[in-house]
Amino acid sequence: MNVDVDAIWAKCMEGLRGSVPPDAFANWFVPIRAVKISGRDFYLSVPGEVYKNEIESHYSSIIFPLLRQYFRPDVQLYYVYSDESIQDVNSGIAPRTEKFEPQQYAGMQTVNVLDASTQAAVGMGSPIGKPKSHLTQVDSGLKAQFNFDSFVEGDCNRLAKQNAMLLVNNFENLRSYNPFIIYGSTGVGKTHLAQAIGIAVRERYPNKAVLFLDTLDFINRYSRAYHDNTILQFIAFYQSFDVLIVDDVHEFTARKGSQDIFFSLYNQLVSRGAHLIFTSNQQPVEMGGIRKDLLSRFKCGNSAKIEKPDYDTRLAILRQMCLSCGVATLEDGVLEYIAEQATQDVREIQFVLNSLMAYSVMDPSPSKALSLDLAKKIVSERVAVSAKKDPTIKAIRKVVADFYGISVDEMLSNCRKREIVRARQVAMYCARELTTLSTSNIGANIGAKNHATVMHSCKVVRDAKDIDSRFAKELDSILELIRRGG
Repeated sequence: MNVDVDAIWAKCMEGLRGSVPPDAFANWFVPIRAVKISGRDFYLSVPGEVYKNEIESHYSSIIFPLLRQYFRPDVQLYYVYSDESIQDVNSGIAPRTEKFEPQQYAGMQTVNVLDASTQAAVGMGSPIGKPKSHLTQVDSGLKAQFNFDSFVEGDCNRLAKQNAMLLVNNFENLRSYNPFIIYGSTGVGKTHLAQAIGIAVRERYPNKAVLFLDTLDFINRYSRAYHDNTILQFIAFYQSFDVLIVDDVHEFTARKGSQDIFFSLYNQLVSRGAHLIFTSNQQPVEMGGIRKDLLSRFKCGNSAKIEKPDYDTRLAILRQMCLSCGVATLEDGVLEYIAEQATQDVREIQFVLNSLMAYSVMDPSPSKALSLDLAKKIVSERVAVSAKKDPTIKAIRKVVADFYGISVDEMLSNCRKREIVRARQVAMYCARELTTLSTSNIGANIGAKNHATVMHSCKVVRDAKDIDSRFAKELDSILELIRRGG
């Protein structure tokens, strides 16, 4: 019996047109072609893996009943990656073909993707790789000033920077850092560090196509592409990069459509060796509203936290900013005062310094040094100075010691009893959380310990609270007691 593959698919397309929204039909089904029938096997050509994943995830329950109706009840559906669809819309981006293990649908249909040799056997041409020269014309989103040299290192971000440098220095081989997530509160330098990675990678590997983008920008572009029926171009653009740096991935929360397309792009990029770097206000285990399989991808790589800058780091940042802006005439104590008062984040520090410089422009005597009085005036107007100061180390030591039923002297001793070691570690953790003191300062005031010991102690406490809910509640109680003044 002579079966017309085009006629069968045309009937299926009519059924699909009436079953899915117009935008979905235009974006996901118009680019598909039926290419061959062999026995009960029905072959569809799709532009790539992202398309295949979208069809499988959302529309297989619609396609199969139509194929059973217009072709045969025991139909097996195969997807092949076309070598022309993507090239038609974006020359220079080579489509890919990969083989996947069959997945069962309704206990009878097998969906598969054919490798290149099998595609040739069914009449599909082999993909032809083309250079990515067109990507040199694309704005990478990287800003030259956000490099490693201008990133001020301190106790708050040293580990994150070391991880970033390790990634750059071992970029070709360090698969355990894929993805690499930099997390921390707003304004602590996550974007700067992520940009620095991108700049360093592009300098060392000029052939690598690097793109830095904001999550909300990705979401908005996806929305426009969907409504403009240009999803094919959208996918082709993003899947062509070797390094994708995505800022603020927590913004994907509760945005299902954007998560779905990003998940497919993520898998496509990683499968062909691309590297992904993310920033987030939260570590992966804290992210809510993210689909489980995407969240599991976030967790499978490596992550590093940037803490709020301590006093020493804030002062170093101010000096770096003055150097880069050419500010040289400052009264003694100005930067120290700003570093003491602007404790929130790097953006607050920048805001105060910019305001100070703006006043200097209006000063009729530009050679006059910027005064401490002026700095105090600006800080009082622009920084929300808390009426209640940070707790002192002395107060923290007493609250923790009282909570665990030991003396402060015991806590400060070299005693290795388990309960005393735990109290000492908790005190260090609380000092890191509730003050802006450097780790060296904290260690010096809690048992004469050094920076490395404080960092280790804080990690021990963090790890313990993540796996022990009772200890987590205990820690919350201690922190609250300290905040209330004991």
